[in-house]
Amino acid sequence: MTAVTLRLSKHHSAGNDFLVALVSESLPGLSSDPAHELFGDSAAAAVALCHRRRGIGADGLVLGVESAGSVRMRLWNSDGSEAEISGNGLRCLAQALARSRGVSEIDIDTPAGLRRCRIEPDGGSGTSSALGRVEMGAVTLDALDCAAATAESGPGQLAAALDWVEGFTGRWRTGSVGNPHVVVEVADPDAVDLETSGPTVETCFDGGANVHFAAAVGFRQVRMRIWERGAGATESCGSGAAVVATVFDAWETWADPGGDGDRNGADEIVVVMPGGETRVHLGPSVALTGPVVHVADIEIPDVRLSC
Repeated sequence: MTAVTLRLSKHHSAGNDFLVALVSESLPGLSSDPAHELFGDSAAAAVALCHRRRGIGADGLVLGVESAGSVRMRLWNSDGSEAEISGNGLRCLAQALARSRGVSEIDIDTPAGLRRCRIEPDGGSGTSSALGRVEMGAVTLDALDCAAATAESGPGQLAAALDWVEGFTGRWRTGSVGNPHVVVEVADPDAVDLETSGPTVETCFDGGANVHFAAAVGFRQVRMRIWERGAGATESCGSGAAVVATVFDAWETWADPGGDGDRNGADEIVVVMPGGETRVHLGPSVALTGPVVHVADIEIPDVRLSC
């Protein structure tokens, strides 16, 4: 057994916080599965480290494995489940890499594909605060299998679940950027009982989904609240913002101050979440721009590696 010091950094993007570990594949003692070598049971490690009372506290644990100039990303939610991708998690990992390498542009390989990230100082509180732009790839609408969810009756079915959502307008849609999302239009996201409606809607889909209760609040502006698969209620969700913006753009229901329905050819939508705003740039590959903040560096001594 080899003892090493595990170095983590904590970051948040619009209140969605992550613990980030950067590991070089050339580190002595690491095998082809660095996550297993570092954490043993990765799911249990994520639960313990992310616990708000007994651990450090975070919505997720991110591992960035550096090898020959490339970076592979793995992400575990606070309940120990592994996620395919996270827009906010990408920004946090990109900031950790930017601070470590002294670079601003980074390509990160995720289970959902290669994503390009750019980190720029935001002119605020020094190097701890930055703006992150991440490419999320194409948004695929109607991506979830809703055959079971659309049944008219039966416990846990979507139609019944949505009947209990405060202010539900009758419109909902699914989408994916490599991970699953359900967008539910409501009159007022703040009026939704998130702790009840979030999991009730999520369980309608095999494997679960991120659930977003959203409303258009201005021209090309959407406000949303989030129930994340594997993390529960969170202050923001980057991949969810990408899907929500795409869905509302497809619905074309903007409150146009000119009153003539002109969409002005704009490709940017502002998504307002409890933790702050994210700008969604629409196109064949959707991009996100939003804040990312380095909170702290943490060292955990005597982590045992099997050799």
